[in-house]
Amino acid sequence: MPFPRLPLLLALFAVPSLATAAEQAVPPPSVWNETTVQRLADTLSNASMDGLNPQDYPLPPEWSAARETALETALLTYAADLSQGRVRPHEREDWRISPSPLDPNRLLAAAAMGGDVLAEALNQLAPPHEGYRLLRQSLIGYQQIAENGGWPQIPDGPPLRLGTADPRLDLLRERLRLTGDLSADAGGGPTLDTATLAALKSFQARHGLPPDGQLGPRSLAALNIPVEQRIAQITANLERWRWLPRHFEPLRIEAHITDATVRLIDHGTTLLSMRSVVGHPETPTPSLIGELEYIVVNPPWFVPDSITAREILPEVRKDPFFLAANNMSVLDRRNLSPIMTPIDWNSFEAGNFPYRIRQEPGPDNSLGQIKFHMKDGGSIFLHDTPERHEFALDERALSHGCVRVEKPVELAAMALDQPEKWTSESLHALIGEGKTRWLKPRQPIAVYLFYWTAWVDEDGRVQFREDIYGRDEIILSALTRRKGEG
Repeated sequence: MPFPRLPLLLALFAVPSLATAAEQAVPPPSVWNETTVQRLADTLSNASMDGLNPQDYPLPPEWSAARETALETALLTYAADLSQGRVRPHEREDWRISPSPLDPNRLLAAAAMGGDVLAEALNQLAPPHEGYRLLRQSLIGYQQIAENGGWPQIPDGPPLRLGTADPRLDLLRERLRLTGDLSADAGGGPTLDTATLAALKSFQARHGLPPDGQLGPRSLAALNIPVEQRIAQITANLERWRWLPRHFEPLRIEAHITDATVRLIDHGTTLLSMRSVVGHPETPTPSLIGELEYIVVNPPWFVPDSITAREILPEVRKDPFFLAANNMSVLDRRNLSPIMTPIDWNSFEAGNFPYRIRQEPGPDNSLGQIKFHMKDGGSIFLHDTPERHEFALDERALSHGCVRVEKPVELAAMALDQPEKWTSESLHALIGEGKTRWLKPRQPIAVYLFYWTAWVDEDGRVQFREDIYGRDEIILSALTRRKGEG
């Protein structure tokens, strides 16, 4: 069946108002029979299961020429929201990833072929990733908890210890049962038992808290966050899933920003995992997808201009030996040749410094002894660090934006994938030589930097983390506005 309006519909997602564009089109022959309309209505009524609002996709009450336009608008608006996201990511946070394109032509063709074909096309709109499916399931579960009245608030009190009595235990057990940390058939009693203690530790681990079994202020605050707030948190992260491509490379490095962890994954299997240090809230790590191009052994560090202006210049003005003490050189910006003439540091401000600062390779280099250079990563990459103590910290949002990795040598050896040549031992030997070497991995490896504050882990447990960059509220605020409202 021909669709005279298709060229226009292909461009609907580039204009501010879908309704305005659709109303300007010439109506095609009707493809909306009763069954097809009902399939669409059923799907739209369940939009909340994906964290969307069914009221954003109204269907007209009567058959008319305007109804044809309204049905197509509802279909294409919902399709774009579910497959690509309702919010433009680049306008809301530092998200340097583009979702896969949507083909409205295919959806309209499916509608023309009948309700069952349209229903199948609608079922394929959501992100196909297992992470999205599991998080969607968790949303439905938390929505059910909310419908049943939520969970109890636990009052403050003394620290809990195994075997001690506490009047709050019944409330604590109810709270832990509702989220599956404590089994439904677990017993009670006036004293803290091993099952409840283990459940409390499970809850703490799921929320990025030290699993010490102590009901301290942070754990109590996490327990008392209302279920509606957790639903909102899950909703924001379902939206982030929709901003991603529909295909992930099977071999990839994933850096989890809020969890401050890094994993090397091959076809769903985690080969190596480690702690990381991510960007401080004032210098946040962006979400992006890149490709590991080189592993640099004994890398120099070309100090970004922003760090030079903010940190290096003030130190040099206070201490003329600062650069020498930190193994740094001043270079010509054009050809990177060393500047040998005296420099009047007081004559430069942040915006007019004409030179580059380079820190030479060595154990105290800010990049450590291994850098993972990414194609398309800009000034963001993974690297080693001389500040090894940072990995023992619970809160590790400390860097200038790059990701510091806990096990750089092990990650490099596995990424190079040449065990006959590059092992941890041979890489340590190469580091010991002190020369800068650029090593090419055997095969391309994608690098994903993701910002999640809620997700489902490999054991099927819902994980929550602090929104360290304050991004969730921005997404949620945008989600509640109708399209075209700012």
